[in-house]
Amino acid sequence: SADEMRADIERALDGLPVAAAAAPTVAFGMGSYGQQPPQDPYGRTMAMPQQAPAGQTSILPGVGQGYDVGGDGFDDGSSGYDDGAAYGGRSDRRRAANGGGRNRNTSVIWLVVAAVLVLAGAFFVTKSLLGGSANNSISAPSLVGQSLTEAQASITNLGHNLRVVKGDSTACDPNKAQKGQVCTQDPPAGTTLQDGATITVHMSTGAPTKAVPNLKGQNYKDAEQALQSAGFVVGTEDRKSSDTVAKDTVISYSPSGQQPAGATINLVISSGQDMKQIPYVVGQSQNDAETQLKGAGFQVAVQVASSHDSRFPDNYVVAEVYQNQQLADGNTTAPSQSVVTILINPPDQSNTNQGQTGGQPTDTSSPSTGFIGGMTGGNGNGNGNGGNGG
Repeated sequence: SADEMRADIERALDGLPVAAAAAPTVAFGMGSYGQQPPQDPYGRTMAMPQQAPAGQTSILPGVGQGYDVGGDGFDDGSSGYDDGAAYGGRSDRRRAANGGGRNRNTSVIWLVVAAVLVLAGAFFVTKSLLGGSANNSISAPSLVGQSLTEAQASITNLGHNLRVVKGDSTACDPNKAQKGQVCTQDPPAGTTLQDGATITVHMSTGAPTKAVPNLKGQNYKDAEQALQSAGFVVGTEDRKSSDTVAKDTVISYSPSGQQPAGATINLVISSGQDMKQIPYVVGQSQNDAETQLKGAGFQVAVQVASSHDSRFPDNYVVAEVYQNQQLADGNTTAPSQSVVTILINPPDQSNTNQGQTGGQPTDTSSPSTGFIGGMTGGNGNGNGNGGNGG
C-alpha cells in the first residue's frame, strides 16, 4: 500500500543527508553535468552541495566530520538534518505508521478494565465486611402445632427457597400438638438457615398410650391414687346403688384399655344397696297395694289373714310386713327389690253359719266370737237366742 511504501522510503533515507534547500543539480564524479536531480516524492531533493570549479571532486564527508565543515550549509541544526527539527514530523509519522496510535488506545482500554475490576472487587469486599451475606440466611421459624399444609405455606412466604419435608410420625403430648399437627422439627426453631435449606417435620400420631389399671372392686380412694400414679386424670365419680358391690367400691370405670397419657377416667362407685321408703298400704285393696309397692321398686308377697277383720272389706290389706316386722307407718326404708308381704282380709264367715246352733249369745265385738255363737245357737240366726232351739 502507499503507507507501507512511504514507510520503506523513509527508513531508507534515514541514513542519508538531506540538503537544506533544493539544489538544481547533483554532481556525481567530477564536474557538473547539469543533470536534473531525481525528485523526492515528499518535496525534498537529493542534490549534493554546489561543486567547486572543474577538476574538483565533491565527496561525502567522512564519518565523524559532521555536515558543517567549511560552513557549507550542512549544519544539522539549520540544514534540516536534525530529527528534532526537520524530521520531527517524519519520526511522528513513522511511529504512527508502525501502530503507535493503536498501542496507546489499547493501553487506555486495559487501564479502564483494570479500574472497573478494582472497583468491583472493592464493592464485594465491602459488602462482605458489612454483613451483606446476611441476606442469604434466615432464622428457622417454629412450625410446631401447625398442619403440614400450614407449615409449607409459612416457609414459602419466607422466601429463600426453603423447603418443608415430612419425616417419621411420632406420638406427641396433646398439650404440644394434636394428632395431624407438627410435633417436632429438624432443625429446631431459631436455627440459622441458608438459602435452599430443608426443614424436616414430624407429625403427631396422637398422645402416647398407656394401659388403664384395673379398678373394679377397689375402694374409690385407692382407685384415684392408682389412676394418678399411671398418669391419668380422675374424672367424674357417679354414685350408684348395688346389691352386690359394697358401698364406696368401684363398680365400673371408663374408658378402659390403652388410653393416651393424661386421659380422663370416669368412675362409678357403689352407694350400697338402694334404700327406699316402703309405701304404707294397709286399708287398700289388694290390687292397689300391689301396684303401689311394685312401682316403688319392691317385690310383693300376698297372704290371707287367718281371720276376718271387720274394720276392712273383704280382700283389703289388713297388715303389711317387712322382715317379719309389721309396719305401723310409711317411715320404714328397705333396699330396692326387697320383698314386702301384705295380708289380705278374708271373707266374713259369720253370715253363712247363722241358725246352725242356738242358745249361745253372740259377741259381736269379734268376728270369731260371732262365728262361734252362731255355731252353738240352734236357731241358726247367730243372735245368741239359742235357748229357743231344740
